[in-house]
Amino acid sequence: MLQARYNLWSQSDGSLPKLTSNPYSWTKVANILFIDSPVGAGFSYSKTAGGNISGDRQTCWQTYKFFKKWLIGHPEFLPNPIYVGGISYGGFTVPLVVQHISDANKAGIEPFVNLKGYLLGNPAENTTKTNNSRIQFAHGMGLLPDELYESMKNSCAGEYTNVDTNNFKCLEDVQAYSKCIAGINFLHILEPKCTVVSPKPNEIAELRRSLVENVTELLYSKLSLQLNSEPQFPALGCRAIYVLHPTVGLKTVVLGLQLFVDGEV
Repeated sequence: MLQARYNLWSQSDGSLPKLTSNPYSWTKVANILFIDSPVGAGFSYSKTAGGNISGDRQTCWQTYKFFKKWLIGHPEFLPNPIYVGGISYGGFTVPLVVQHISDANKAGIEPFVNLKGYLLGNPAENTTKTNNSRIQFAHGMGLLPDELYESMKNSCAGEYTNVDTNNFKCLEDVQAYSKCIAGINFLHILEPKCTVVSPKPNEIAELRRSLVENVTELLYSKLSLQLNSEPQFPALGCRAIYVLHPTVGLKTVVLGLQLFVDGEV
């Protein structure tokens, strides 16, 4: 998100990265409010330990309430057309936040939000359907032979994620599929398969639940989960964004950003 607004350039003398203005940033045409949600994510916090315990519905309601309060505190933005956006898991939460806003508008609850729509990037929805659709995608992109694709359709009947353990033919086909995409970056098939920096501990368990994603098991299981270790530079051609790192104090980072905002950097 930071790179969408600025370009990051690293100083050759080893000092903090320097932020330079990006003439093509989103903020040239829009005011963007980034909300750290749910509570406990990013810089958001609760004054009580219990406040950090939340679910999707509560998170969406809290996001809606926060946004309404923010508009009350910044009434100059009320006339602006509003679009609610999110990526990935936002596919579950953004529509519900939009529904809260729409319902409040219909009920005449002030302030009125000039809601125009919502934006979703690679949104999550039904996990099973999403994972099952990967087989058709892999075949369409030439990663899966016609013979195996047809066999999978016949043996698995469209269910490639939660496979019946008694369906040996389907299990065999799914394992063959996993071998076909073993060297593929399933997040972006045109890019090299690169390691992931500091994955969440529960990601490994999540990946093991699906036969379709067993191919990534080895990749994740070999990664170090020690957040205090120095970052290792990836292979040539792999994306790497090291904006914040545990060895850099939060106070230092905030100070650096504040200096840029004040025009001193």
